[in-house]
Amino acid sequence: MNLVLSGSTVSSDEIGAQLAAIAPAAGPEVINPDGAILALKQMSHDAVAILNDAQLSHGNRTAKFHGLMKRDFDMPLMARFALGRHWKRADAQQRTAYVEAFSKFLLHNYATKIAGAKLVRFDVLKAKRAGKRDVMVQSRVVRGNGQVLKLVWRMRQRGGQYRVIDVVAEGISLALTKRQEFAAILKANGGNVAPLIVRLRHISA
Repeated sequence: MNLVLSGSTVSSDEIGAQLAAIAPAAGPEVINPDGAILALKQMSHDAVAILNDAQLSHGNRTAKFHGLMKRDFDMPLMARFALGRHWKRADAQQRTAYVEAFSKFLLHNYATKIAGAKLVRFDVLKAKRAGKRDVMVQSRVVRGNGQVLKLVWRMRQRGGQYRVIDVVAEGISLALTKRQEFAAILKANGGNVAPLIVRLRHISA
């Protein structure tokens, strides 16, 4: 699969290789596409249930999506990938602050939007191995307005649970998009991570 980002094409294998370099395997692992499918089906079931609960206020619905994303998304790994080579330049305190700011940013930016969406169906289709550690799971989401979205979820097993480490929507990778956005901010600030942390905190405030 090739992913398009700002006029360039990047293969999913390249993304997988970079993600694998960030978090090398601690030991032999068994890739289980069926396990990834089951994990995504559970997430989709819970997401639709939250959206269809008419008793929930928008705030409560958003809070429930926060919990769902914390459970099913590997925020630390996604945060580190988005920072790219600048991760090694950041000290321990900056890394901790950045991961926390990134997680809140992702939750605020996406959980809030999803909480206001209308979903009719969330179908988990099929899965295939991606590299030595990941599974790509295809899905089809039908919104209330009839719009159909094709989403591909890159998932990796950590701690005995498959979690999302990237989402590809219509060929656009969330992980790569954030990495490019952050790279521009970091470049403008001489590679200093502090201004990026401040910006992420401001957005999610």
